[in-house]
Amino acid sequence: MGGITTIINKVKYIGIASLTIAILSVLILNLISSYSSSNTNSNAEPVGNVSTLANIDPASISISISSYPSSSSTGGNNSNLSLSIPQGGGIATGRHTVSVVSNSYAGYSVTVEGSGNTTDMSASDFGTGTSSNNELIKSTTASIANPSILSTNTWGIAIPGKTNYSNESTYELGITNPNDQSTQSTLAKATFGAVPPKLAGETIMSSSQATGTNHDGSSSDSQNIYYGANVEQFFRAGTYSEEVVYTATVKLPSNPTITSVSPNQYELGSNGNSTVTIEGTNLASAYRVWIDLNNNNTYDTNEGCTNLNVESNTKLTCNVPTDQTIPTLDTGTHTIYVQTQAEQVGKLDNAFTYTKPSICRNADPDSDCQVDIDANMIPVTYVGYDGNGGGHWAVVSDADIQRNPGSWYDYGDKQWANAVTVQNPSKYTNAATGTEVNNNDVLGYWVYIPRYAYEVMRPNAVDRVVDDDMAREEGGFNIHFETVNDTKKIPAESCNLGISTAAQMWYGGTPTSSAGPTNTNILAKDYRTGCGIDRTYPGNDATKSNGGTTWATHPAFTWGDTELNGLWVGKFETTGKVNAPTVKPNQHANISEYIGEFSTMAKSIGVNDPNNTGGNTISGITQNSHHLDKATSHMLKNSEWGAVAYLSASKYGASVNGAQINSAFPTNGKDADGDPDGASQARYGITGCGPDNASGSTSRYTDGTALSADLVESPTACSQNTTKAYNGSIGVLASTTNTVYGIYDMSGGAYEYVMGNLTGYDDQSETSDSSYMTTQAKPPYVDLYKESLGFDYSSSDDTNPDWSTSISANYYNNDVCTWATCGGHALHETKQYQSVASTSQSWGGDYSYFVYSRYRWFLRGGYAYGGSLAGLCNSNSISGSSNSNYGFRSALLALPAN
Repeated sequence: MGGITTIINKVKYIGIASLTIAILSVLILNLISSYSSSNTNSNAEPVGNVSTLANIDPASISISISSYPSSSSTGGNNSNLSLSIPQGGGIATGRHTVSVVSNSYAGYSVTVEGSGNTTDMSASDFGTGTSSNNELIKSTTASIANPSILSTNTWGIAIPGKTNYSNESTYELGITNPNDQSTQSTLAKATFGAVPPKLAGETIMSSSQATGTNHDGSSSDSQNIYYGANVEQFFRAGTYSEEVVYTATVKLPSNPTITSVSPNQYELGSNGNSTVTIEGTNLASAYRVWIDLNNNNTYDTNEGCTNLNVESNTKLTCNVPTDQTIPTLDTGTHTIYVQTQAEQVGKLDNAFTYTKPSICRNADPDSDCQVDIDANMIPVTYVGYDGNGGGHWAVVSDADIQRNPGSWYDYGDKQWANAVTVQNPSKYTNAATGTEVNNNDVLGYWVYIPRYAYEVMRPNAVDRVVDDDMAREEGGFNIHFETVNDTKKIPAESCNLGISTAAQMWYGGTPTSSAGPTNTNILAKDYRTGCGIDRTYPGNDATKSNGGTTWATHPAFTWGDTELNGLWVGKFETTGKVNAPTVKPNQHANISEYIGEFSTMAKSIGVNDPNNTGGNTISGITQNSHHLDKATSHMLKNSEWGAVAYLSASKYGASVNGAQINSAFPTNGKDADGDPDGASQARYGITGCGPDNASGSTSRYTDGTALSADLVESPTACSQNTTKAYNGSIGVLASTTNTVYGIYDMSGGAYEYVMGNLTGYDDQSETSDSSYMTTQAKPPYVDLYKESLGFDYSSSDDTNPDWSTSISANYYNNDVCTWATCGGHALHETKQYQSVASTSQSWGGDYSYFVYSRYRWFLRGGYAYGGSLAGLCNSNSISGSSNSNYGFRSALLALPAN
């Protein structure tokens, strides 16, 4: 291990325990002083406030001595400190000021001793007359611990402030004028102890923490030490000297131990915060943490954990290296070491695992995902503006997709896979890369959400929340892409299952108002760090809910009995007419229909799926209106909304709360069908628009121009400002990636119905009014929140909520959520507080309504007029009726029809 470096009088040395170096202050001294420094493991435990330590480094100590009087002219010899005996005898005094600088967290001590086996003070110069060097003054027989008044012909040491010593001014009399006989009577009453001989040092200074008021070794502690000699008249006048040695020693804490590291894994090259928390014992003086990448049990520069922050004697944090350019950084499990000022190390074997980055990129043999696309969908990439200022998308040929990595999609670069459905697929299916797609040919823009597993932050509503600030600091959701060939992951059970009451569940205390909790209650544990669960991917027993890992394959990729490689989601809210739906930007979203009509519109886009029964009859509607080969279509489910939101809230997307609001609403308040009748009701959005400005404003603005009746795509639809359109510098901020390749309108725009429903008491009824959906929707086309599983349960028990208010119902139903019933849905997992007593406590302050008996259908995302309450985590509830602010989103499955 590395040693301790210190500087004494510009003499640099490297030392280990108990090293002593003695240096004469001046070669000829009337009172010669030397000093040394050392360190020792005294097992002294650290004390004091850790927060006062600005910096922790290897333990070091330095000591300096200044003398008074600084010089004399007796016999022409100069010295740092003189004990000059006056003519006729008397008392002479001198002073050392001992200054110590040490960063030792456990403190230090300074001892003093004579340089030889005896401590006789010898004459060095008699000043006048015959010289003789055999005159000696004996040390007093009193000890430093029990001093006494000096007897004649003795000398000693005095330490003001220690027990039995006089105050400092008593000794200063002699320092001021040692030849002034008027001071002799006072000095004769002062107490002195003996300087012990060599190897029998006495402690003169001691501390239990680092020096100075900063306690970090940046300032010093000082102590005045006085020496006196009482000489009879028959002794000759002159100067007398004796070498004195000071030894400064740091105290060191007990050896450290490591008991846990959290998280215990990171991806190589990850863009997220690489902070780990290490817990153990005797960590307060830690100055080095490293991951032993070379497995050689020694520290290497590339292995160091940076930004070390010691929080207490049992906890510290630092940033582990994740840079793939480090040659030795590779996947695998490694030992973590902590080194403290004890120059000892604590370690935890196999404590930390590096996993390879999860890659989702076309033509990359290491890619973890698979993109399934219908034969009649056209893979595209964005290549700029067209001649009219609109978006310019170009074909990517099958050959390029297979040959050139990242030519179509690269999720690590936030380039999600995009494709279009067109009126004339044969025009583009065999086109060369770079062939421009005419916007007038496009029926729909689609974005692929590949299958992935995510690390569950909060499996059940009784687990402590991870609020959006903490989630953002940790890089959002941890994501690992998968295919159907990978083992499906199920998260381990929570260790908070015994917590059952609202008061216990509140991380911040029992709520007292709609603003949320007011005090601290930490009964609920952090699921990831407090339950002893394996956080690595894939980890052990990944398929078991008892004793498995924190990872789960997102449930949106399980479609009944079929596992999906992914799904295509409408890039924009659904547009067009009720009997001819489209998915296009810069247009009015289709609004003001019952949820049954929306369901029918969505499923009409793709190939007929007879199992998708939910919906209402629409006159003149055409099945497979987007000319797909085999892909079916459906209305987006609540879990699928969550799948998009979680991917967005990761390093592959815009991060937590990163997708900004589409806050544009139309001056012409009618969609393609002429709904609604009154323009004053139009508070929904224009598809693909961004926020009002680039600084994250939630202010709403009008489109500034009435769109034409046929709703041909207009790049000036967003307040006549192309920068606010989806492909403009402001517009892209509203996408799930903050790039043109993301999904739009998920924050703001129109409120979106999703297929998420609170069932009736028989767990079969999907609507409270059959006119809203004349044919029931059934799983897997809808997510059901079943009363038989506890949702909306009511009885005469007065602890149940008052069902007369929606807030009470939301408060109750949010607390029923488990991973099995709500996992991945961006509901209880994305709450700001342990339980929701008010309606705007989701991440970002979004609404957090839950479905209940009066309003059984979920709405998501908020709407353009909603301002700061809109967001990807916004959830609301409604009956299924039509409203001028409500639209929907469509999804495609590139699978054969059943």
